[in-house]
Amino acid sequence: MASRRAKIIILCEGVEDYEFARRALVRMGWNKRQIEPRICPRGKGSGEQYVRERYPHELRAQRARQGVILLVVTDADRYEVSERLRQLDEALKGAGQPRRGRDEQVTIWIPRRHLETWIYFYAHGGPVDESSRTGYKFKVKEADFALAAQRFGNDLKRRVAPPHACQSLVAAFAENERIRSRAGRPSRSRASRKRRPG
Repeated sequence: MASRRAKIIILCEGVEDYEFARRALVRMGWNKRQIEPRICPRGKGSGEQYVRERYPHELRAQRARQGVILLVVTDADRYEVSERLRQLDEALKGAGQPRRGRDEQVTIWIPRRHLETWIYFYAHGGPVDESSRTGYKFKVKEADFALAAQRFGNDLKRRVAPPHACQSLVAAFAENERIRSRAGRPSRSRASRKRRPG
């Protein structure tokens, strides 16, 4: 179960990405009041660019506060997941910040090509070709998003990627361990108070 004290910031490209991530986190056991959005404003250009440019700011703020978790959701588009991660690292470098450390409570979900690839997989129960140029953007319905988020959250809670999951989805399960393994731990100050003799 997630810590009631932790706050999760979701940095993402759009409202659909936020709602998907929020629903998945709630299925994992997080309280929806713990979740705070950072969504690209409508009409303000590329969602990917917004996430990439905002990432150093959000990571700097996250590093300054204990008990805050950062979840980044951004599409790979025509790139590989590794290339999108490299672009995020470059944004940090450009802002004079160190790369994300292994123990930092920061996780990055990168659907390839778009979030709709994951939605289609979970809502329609079949393998997907995430390298397809056509993609799944126009093959899913609005109702598919909530269903897919619930199923994804259930799988994250069980820590088991489903059979035939695409590579970007499997990568998200590995990424989720960054926040899952740290979320329920008490802060150092609380732990030290418990050890203090009465």
